[in-house]
Amino acid sequence: MMFDISIWIAAILTIAITTLAWKDQPVSKIAEHLYIGVITGNLIVMAVRNINIIGIQKIVAGNLIYIIPIVLGLMAYARYSTKYFWYYRYPISLIVGIGVATSMRGHIGGSFLDQLKDSFYQLNVPGDAMASFDGIVQFAILISCLLFFIFTIKATTSPIATNISTFARYVMMAAFGFTFGQTIATRINQYAGRLSFLLLEWLQLG
Repeated sequence: MMFDISIWIAAILTIAITTLAWKDQPVSKIAEHLYIGVITGNLIVMAVRNINIIGIQKIVAGNLIYIIPIVLGLMAYARYSTKYFWYYRYPISLIVGIGVATSMRGHIGGSFLDQLKDSFYQLNVPGDAMASFDGIVQFAILISCLLFFIFTIKATTSPIATNISTFARYVMMAAFGFTFGQTIATRINQYAGRLSFLLLEWLQLG
């Protein structure tokens, strides 16, 4: 068996971070700090590389418009100055505004309007009674959850409104539990890959 230092480092760090499942250990802290340090170092190198390629080289080539992002980037460092802190607000406001506008366009269409249309389109599936039943259930869940967040309905004494609110609460809790279960299953699958690495690549038991 050939000695591979990269496999040994990966194995030792995997075991070190696993000790966190027992309790907070010095070795787990070392593994966490190494992980964060490597990521931070890589991000710094990539940032400098991007500034050089996207910014400096473009400006040297005559594209003076790229001076604007360079200046905005330098203004971001004004947050460390008590006197010129207000300069920091301009690049951050621009980043947040562009990010919100871009994400809202996709979220409204993909996460809201498309799902709302699909809920109506699936109410009747010709030749498939089970699909039609699923569509009706989904539509009922959708309407009940929307009504749950109309707080003026809760103020009424109508038993129908109370039952709808209770049903929506149970449905949302079931959805949250399903999402949490999926997250746990994903983490278990990821760690199963690390166990496979320890057994097959490090110890070569397979």
